[in-house]
Amino acid sequence: MCHLYNNNKKMSLRCLMLVIICVVFITTEAVSGEDVNVFGEVGGTVSFRPARIDPSVSSIIWKHRSSTGSVVKAIEWDADDGVTIPNPRFKGITTLDKKTGEITITKLNFEHSGLYTIDINSKEQEQRFTLEVLAPVPKPEIEMNPNESTNSVSPAFKFCAPTLSIYLHICSFYIFLLFFISYF
Repeated sequence: MCHLYNNNKKMSLRCLMLVIICVVFITTEAVSGEDVNVFGEVGGTVSFRPARIDPSVSSIIWKHRSSTGSVVKAIEWDADDGVTIPNPRFKGITTLDKKTGEITITKLNFEHSGLYTIDINSKEQEQRFTLEVLAPVPKPEIEMNPNESTNSVSPAFKFCAPTLSIYLHICSFYIFLLFFISYF
């Protein structure tokens, strides 16, 4: 456990570094909070909602930028014409809540990955959503391996998904980083 003050009422260098790094992570997230990373699963559903919306909204347009850079309108609404879905990629699977500005996309596929931005009353908002659609992660297989030398049984986990392997490596890096910081 990290004690902020030792007997001399001074903060240890180790704790000071940990506090500084935590503050940097928190403030960085707060500053870059306009960009939101979202993960979806093929066949799943995802929703994005702007942080704030004025009650006097007369038009909403959600735009999608694919990895190739092409930009299309996913869904749009205006007070005069109602809701339209101009791009066939989003027809039949996309809805819009006019009061909150929330877009919902169902039956996700890899084509839906990309950057989503919202225009409210013809003004692009600062908030952006990056969606990455991933293949479903298979369930891990758990095998029980008897250990004859200790007369015990230990579980062995098999993870077959490469994406899960990537996430585990990222988590391991953060755990290592936290251990390294707390050790020194």
